[in-house]
Amino acid sequence: MRLRTVQEEPGLTILALSGSLDSLGVEDIGSELIAEVEQADGDVLIDISEVDFIASLGMTLLMKCTKLLARDGHQLVMYDAQPLVDEALRFGMVNHVLKVAETLDDARAML
Repeated sequence: MRLRTVQEEPGLTILALSGSLDSLGVEDIGSELIAEVEQADGDVLIDISEVDFIASLGMTLLMKCTKLLARDGHQLVMYDAQPLVDEALRFGMVNHVLKVAETLDDARAML
């Protein structure tokens, strides 16, 4: 699992995840992702186009990040999910907590 910063601008951080967001993936990048979210100066968008699998632990990590941002009045929106990941998020019943957009432009519009 990899986490990288794509862009930072006032009030917005764009990150990208790649790999499998399963128990090993969460172990690899969980602390780093939480730290990035806590240090963000505003909203956070996450490109998940290269995430090929997400397990319940991965969903839990993303929900924790969403809640951390919400306490400061900010949002987390993911975008460009592969079909398997998009389906897992919908069937995992977390799509009412986690926001997922089709494109970066759609993600920006959800803020």
